[in-house]
Amino acid sequence: MEKKLSNDKEKSSNLKSNIMNVEIIKQLPELKNGCEVTSVAMMLNHFGIKVDKMTLAEKVKKDNTKIEYDENGKIIKWGNPDIGFVGDITGVSSGYSINPIPLLELVNQYVKGVNLTNLDYSYIEKSLSENRPVVVWVTSDFTSPQINASWKNNGETVTAYFNQHAVLLTGYDDEYLYYNDPLTGKINDKIEKNIFLKIWTNTGRKAITCELKNSK
Repeated sequence: MEKKLSNDKEKSSNLKSNIMNVEIIKQLPELKNGCEVTSVAMMLNHFGIKVDKMTLAEKVKKDNTKIEYDENGKIIKWGNPDIGFVGDITGVSSGYSINPIPLLELVNQYVKGVNLTNLDYSYIEKSLSENRPVVVWVTSDFTSPQINASWKNNGETVTAYFNQHAVLLTGYDDEYLYYNDPLTGKINDKIEKNIFLKIWTNTGRKAITCELKNSK
């Protein structure tokens, strides 16, 4: 019996786990399309940088290219999320998304941002183990991304997944990743790692965090 208890303790001590308590911020009702900046607000607040989502929504870089449709209602021209937020972040009119590089420009106004995009998943887990939450681009319900539209922006084709969503990863253990969802308002909701990895990969392996030090 003593030997079994000893083995159980050893097995338990080998389990990896780190889950943070990050205060939730909801994107609704003001920012229907603001999951990215709301996730950033949660991340910055966790580091003691008190900035609200509306300030970030105003300051974030935008691509103001007006949306254009063909005679069938198909989008043929709009902005590029690699340049800035596309469309209306409030949702009063059509809006889409923003990608890591221009969003990091916003983060860098407050603290040193770190781009984890296209890096191995282990970098995400390392950041979480260091109590650094991570903004990731996934889908709203962790189902496969659906290509809804594509359009041209200065000769470049932009492919859009309208079920794309950004959440803030807050921790992990051996089986799950934990996250704050700015859309549902759920705190430390969980998703199986294998499902996360599939959706995160299929949406472009986009992720950002920030350094613990060198805040401005």
